[in-house]
Amino acid sequence: MGRSTGSFTVAGNQFDARQTWEATVRGRLGVTPVDRLLLYVTGGAAFSEFKYRYISLAGPFAPADASTTKTGWTLGGGAEYAVTDHVTARIEYRYTDFGNTSFDWVPVGGTYTQHPRFHELLAGISYKF
Repeated sequence: MGRSTGSFTVAGNQFDARQTWEATVRGRLGVTPVDRLLLYVTGGAAFSEFKYRYISLAGPFAPADASTTKTGWTLGGGAEYAVTDHVTARIEYRYTDFGNTSFDWVPVGGTYTQHPRFHELLAGISYKF
C-alpha cells in the first residue's frame, strides 16, 4: 500500500492516484532556548513515485496506467527534547510540494493534471548509543 491514495470520477471515468514511496534529503538548523530542548527548522529536496490509473466505467476503453518519479521540495520545523543523555523525543511538521504532473489520457481525449503536496505531522523517539 502506498503512502497516499485518492480517486475521483467524472462523466463515467475514474482516475486513481497513489504515492508509492517518498524520501527526503534535508538539513536542520536550530537553537537551544533552554537546556535539553532544540527548536529547529528543516528543509531540502524531496523525491517520490506516483502511479496513476484511468478506468472507463461506462465505455469500451481498456484501463490505462502511468507512473512518474518526481523531485520536489520540503520545509518544516519542530522541537526535540533530550529526555535522558541517550533518549530524545521530537515532534515535527513538514510541508512537501512536488509541482504539477500532467498526463494525456488518449482514450478520453483529455489531460489529467495533479499537484501533489502534503502536510505531515511526525513524532519520533531516538536512542543514541
